[in-house]
Amino acid sequence: MKKFLNEADFLINNMLNIYQVGTISQLSHIINVAQQTISNWKARNSINAIKKLCLQLEIYDEVFGNLEESKNNIINLQGSNISGSGVNNGNTIIHNSSKPSSIPDFIIEDLEILFKRAKDNKDSLIDAMDNFISAQKKLYR
Repeated sequence: MKKFLNEADFLINNMLNIYQVGTISQLSHIINVAQQTISNWKARNSINAIKKLCLQLEIYDEVFGNLEESKNNIINLQGSNISGSGVNNGNTIIHNSSKPSSIPDFIIEDLEILFKRAKDNKDSLIDAMDNFISAQKKLYR
């Protein structure tokens, strides 16, 4: 089973997308942070370090705003039917074959696992997301 992305992975991937680069090395040159430092953030799930840098670079809302959006997307799964071929949210069916090419396969794989877990444990997942976001808000106020 593939390892899930931690929050730092998610945030760093957001930064890669914002700066339109594909590697940590390219990102490190743009943001003037050593590649090893970024790798350490990922390994240690160093949210505070990423937050501080994003505030300095004035990209905080773009990077961290996706956490709230992700929470909302997971909550919207409450009424969804999940199958091996795609997600049916009552309005549209999203099939794996229609994914945008800009989304790396490992993220799609992790999302498929998350969708299955969301279906099986949606109430506890929503509670965990609420608790995580509440804790983050308290830390950063």
